[in-house]
Parts: sequence; C-alpha cells; structure tokens
Amino acid sequence: MFLSLIVVRVLVSVGVVGVGVVRLIRYWRSL
Repeated sequence: MFLSLIVVRVLVSVGVVGVGVVRLIRYWRSL
C-alpha cells in the first residue's frame, strides 16, 4: 500500500511540474 501511495504522489508531482513547464513555454512564446 505504501509503495502505491508513493507512486501516486510522484506521478501527481511530476504532472504539476509538467503543467508549470508548459505554461512557462507558452508564456515565453507569447513574448
């Protein structure tokens, strides 16, 4: 159970970071 919880947290954190990177790239392109 602990391993699955850790995997879920890692996937969520990676997804949040990915969204942030995409937003930064779009912001730079708009400039």
